[in-house]
Amino acid sequence: MLVIPGNVLVPSDASGLGKDSVAVVSQLGPVSREYLDPYPVGRVPSYLLTRIAAGVRLATGI
Repeated sequence: MLVIPGNVLVPSDASGLGKDSVAVVSQLGPVSREYLDPYPVGRVPSYLLTRIAAGVRLATGI
């Protein structure tokens, strides 16, 4: 998934999660809090959020 343009690697040491993640910018959609409740949720530092926002702009053409 990381090789797709716009996707961003979110390292575990940056997110606080147990393993690395990938922000898949082509799969945007709302997620309810009830769905997330049983799962761990990490944090995204501002430098990664900037990269993710750029990926979203690329994926959506804005």
